[in-house]
Amino acid sequence: MQDIETVFRAPTVPELSSQQRLMLWGIRHWVRATLSGVDPSQGLEAAFQRFGVQNGAARIGLLMAAAVSVWPEPFRVAPPCCRQPVTTDEHTVLRVLALAGRGDLIGVHEELRDLLPTAACEHLFAAGQRAALAFLHADMGGGD
Repeated sequence: MQDIETVFRAPTVPELSSQQRLMLWGIRHWVRATLSGVDPSQGLEAAFQRFGVQNGAARIGLLMAAAVSVWPEPFRVAPPCCRQPVTTDEHTVLRVLALAGRGDLIGVHEELRDLLPTAACEHLFAAGQRAALAFLHADMGGGD
């Protein structure tokens, strides 16, 4: 049996799949650029296109704009190129992406029920579905 810390800890960056690492980098870049008053879309789109992700910047942008607009506190991210453990907020969004990518609206509600109202969960589910689908077929160079 696992202890409670092991069950609820956020993963470290190396534990993520290649697609999750790319999405995490995009989330971190989007938040940092937006907080600095810089439009993150061009830098994100150029990076995502190298991996065959079409409209990835727009999809991450819609997801993160939706998330930060309803998040109950400032959204916490680590620096974009950092291998630090994934923050709780980053982990939650990655979980939403995984659940939404599978079409699991109930799972998204369960993941966010203590954090956000139902309407916000549904909005993040829709944005998460579009983002997850954009990254589903990313060409990660033979990785995962």
